[in-house]
This record gives sequence, structure tokens and C-alpha cells, in this order.
Amino acid sequence: MTNTIMGKIQRFRLLILIGLPVFLFVSGCKKEKSEYYDFELQVTAFDGNALNYLESGSGKFDSLLLVIDMFPALKDSLRTQKLSVFAPVNSSFKEALRELNTVKFQEGEAPVALHDLDKGDLRTLVGRYFLEKKYTTDDYKESSDGFQAVSLDDGYLMSVQYLALDASGLSAAGPQVLFLTDTKGSIFDTDWVAAATSAVNIYTDNAVVNVLTPDHTFGFGEFSDKFK
Repeated sequence: MTNTIMGKIQRFRLLILIGLPVFLFVSGCKKEKSEYYDFELQVTAFDGNALNYLESGSGKFDSLLLVIDMFPALKDSLRTQKLSVFAPVNSSFKEALRELNTVKFQEGEAPVALHDLDKGDLRTLVGRYFLEKKYTTDDYKESSDGFQAVSLDDGYLMSVQYLALDASGLSAAGPQVLFLTDTKGSIFDTDWVAAATSAVNIYTDNAVVNVLTPDHTFGFGEFSDKFK
């Protein structure tokens, strides 16, 4: 596991320790939002396929659905293929576009939207968020060094790290967190980019969906370089 990922895990542990008691004991109060400790604690079963689930997400997956809609084969996979989905929310795309358009502004170019981007490169990036088989946290926890899985980006290998957080004084009794990691094909951990989850193990008819935290920037650090 990398220094970068370890640093992120330590930050998760700290914020869980701060935030989880509030979640557990102040049930009458409105819960403060945090991308770090506002986790889904229960296993969720959804009646429908993975695409149906994303479409039912009260608008928080609109940007992802816009991209998926550009690729009929990918859209069909989300309906029928056994998959593991790591779903980025709208803020992930908003931040990626903000960074890209900042570069374009500095170079005197007009801003762009998702539908303006090169479709080949966009398909490459979005494919990394879908793994070819249906995995649960039980599969990921077996590998302490990261679970290697094939993505829908032409067989591109991604890695998934598993973390069970402590709760109520019990070791590993709290929320489960996954880190979807793009190792960039490198053995050097400084090249790796990880995205953490805020919800895991959402079972649909054909897939297991995990939702990424809002602080993840879509593209694993490659968005601006590909489209600038």
C-alpha cells in the first residue's frame, strides 16, 4: 500500500473517530455532511440493474450518466454485465472541468463541457471506474497489498484497497472503505492515484455499486492532460 494511500487512510481513521460518535449517539440531530465519515453503514439491495441505480440517484450521477450515454456498449454493459461499479458523483466531473478550463483560459482558449471532449479519451477514463467482475468487500479484504482487477478500459488493471474502520472501541467493527487505485502501471507509489468510497456493497441485479467521495476528481489525474 502506498504512502499516498496510507496518508489518506490515516486521515479517514481520524475523521471517523471524530465523526462516528456523533452519528451513533445524536440520533435526534441533523447529521453534518462529510465526504470522509458520512458513510453508508448497511448493505443495500436495489431492485434493478446498475444503470437503473445510477438513474435513481436523485441527480447526483447526472454527469456520469451523460458520459455513459455517449457509449451504447458501455450503457448496455451496465444493464446486463456482471460488474463492480465505482461511481463518481457530479462534483468529481465539475472539479475536473474546472481544472481543465482554468488551463484553457490561461492559454486563451474557450471553455469546454463534457460533450465537447474527445470521445476516445473520455471512454478510456470512464472505463476505469467499472471492473469486469462482480466483487464485494469480502473479495477485496483478502488482499492486504491491494486487489488487482481488470477494468472496462480495454483490460486496464486497477487496484482496490480495503479498510475496515474501528467503532465503539472495537477493531475493524465500523464502516468499510474501499480505495479504487490507478497505479498507472508503475511500481512507484508516488505515481498512484486513489479514490475513496462513501458507500459500498449496493447490490443491483447485475452489479455491486460503490459510490466515491465528492472530493475525488474524475480521471485519476489525467483529465487535464488528455483534453487540454
